[in-house]
Amino acid sequence: MLKIPNCEMCKQYLEQRRVKKMCCNVFPDGIPLDVIIKAGQGVECAPGYFFEEKESDRICGEPPADGLYARMMRLKNSKG
Repeated sequence: MLKIPNCEMCKQYLEQRRVKKMCCNVFPDGIPLDVIIKAGQGVECAPGYFFEEKESDRICGEPPADGLYARMMRLKNSKG
């Protein structure tokens, strides 16, 4: 089963336009895959840092055009 990472919905997430990897205040050089997989409400991503949902993401809306979901869908569509 495919699980969409929650990192983009966290207050710590850094919107990066020129970098192709996911970064946050806790992991400014790139969020490790094991952290991306386990991210969720109340989960400790690093000692003393917990996933905390952005207020603006509490209402469902259109995902960002350059976000992970959009990139995954473009990749899927380009493969047929």
